[in-house]
Amino acid sequence: MSLPATLRPLRASYLRSTNRLRTALVSAAVLAATSTSLGAQAGTVSFTGDVAGQVPTLTFGGGPTLLYSSQILSGFGNTSVVTGVNADVRWWNGQYSNQDMAFGNSATTGHVAEIRLEAAAGFDLFLQQALFGGYPNTSRFVSYQLFSDDYTQSTALATVLAGATTPGVGMFDTNGWGNVIRLQFTQTTDEGVAVGRGPYDVGIQDIAYVVRGTIEPPVQVSEPSGLALLAAGLGLGVVGMRRRRVRIA
Repeated sequence: MSLPATLRPLRASYLRSTNRLRTALVSAAVLAATSTSLGAQAGTVSFTGDVAGQVPTLTFGGGPTLLYSSQILSGFGNTSVVTGVNADVRWWNGQYSNQDMAFGNSATTGHVAEIRLEAAAGFDLFLQQALFGGYPNTSRFVSYQLFSDDYTQSTALATVLAGATTPGVGMFDTNGWGNVIRLQFTQTTDEGVAVGRGPYDVGIQDIAYVVRGTIEPPVQVSEPSGLALLAAGLGLGVVGMRRRRVRIA
């Protein structure tokens, strides 16, 4: 057997190993880029305005912009929507526990304000906490709850006391990750019973949130399916080279 003929299988084995290595490196780069794109980003949405009673202007700090809408409901959960003039969330200056805050524009006992926040397509949203205040700079109990967009998933009702000049901090229980989260709040007793003028007498500010890429099922990588197969292929190539060297000798 001539020397060139002997080297042909070795060269073919080398090319196969090189192609496998190149494929594995490309796959690793794609997976690394995907992991980076799925990285969570934390942010805060704040409510501002120029004229008391206006629809609030949203300011996003740190995290990506979210889609926003608001409405007034007759109670917590998927209940009747209150219609009419200004039946939504509005901004007020300096009188909710000494803070500028957004409030539910309804003076009816039992009504709740709902803020709906939505991440961009392909991303999931998680709400962490918010500031709550009492109007007009008074101590009030605020009850709040989170829901998914279709109201099938929610946190337990929680209550926080907002001080006269110091806002209360509401810590949201885990609601899972979803593209849309609905946050509802109103004034209640310390036991969560709706009293007073509903969402009119309590305000909200500085909602902290986290956004991350929606996690999809693992991507099936074509041959080689992973670095383990690459290592196995290289190992077999080395064994083959040793056998051929013995034959040549």
